[in-house]
Amino acid sequence: MTSAAASAATLLFRALFPPARAERAAGTTCPLTIGQLIGVISPGAFRGELTMAGTHLSIRIDLASGDRIGPGKIALLEAIRSTGSISAAARSLGMSYRRAWLLVEAINHTLREPAVTAETGGSGGGGAVVTPVGERVVGLYRAIETHARAATGGDFRAIGKLIRHDKHPG
Repeated sequence: MTSAAASAATLLFRALFPPARAERAAGTTCPLTIGQLIGVISPGAFRGELTMAGTHLSIRIDLASGDRIGPGKIALLEAIRSTGSISAAARSLGMSYRRAWLLVEAINHTLREPAVTAETGGSGGGGAVVTPVGERVVGLYRAIETHARAATGGDFRAIGKLIRHDKHPG
């Protein structure tokens, strides 16, 4: 991992957990390893993933608390930002409202401050808004993704050359 990617990962971790809490959790200010920061190459379908002939680079951050932040939660935050509604965001991502609501609750529980808050109803009803903390998490996650792409581009292409491209059962 490049020093820029490590810096972005450290910034995200510190945004999620204050140093004192991190030290209590793992005896260090940033207990994340490269393996925890960079996910596996897997067939995913979220916007922003590195794509090569049907193969995608997915990044999931496994936090010391046991919570996780990955492409699904980030896509949900971005969809809420775009639509102004958890239900509309869920529909746009092809997930149930209940699933989206549970993910929002999980994100808000993970962070020191909520990433999504409810707007009170008016003539058009209520809605949801991504808070500055939520925007920061999305920005940091996308920065980590960008650094990972830059750091692994050549290796990713090399793996692509090793993969069988014909369909086979199994």
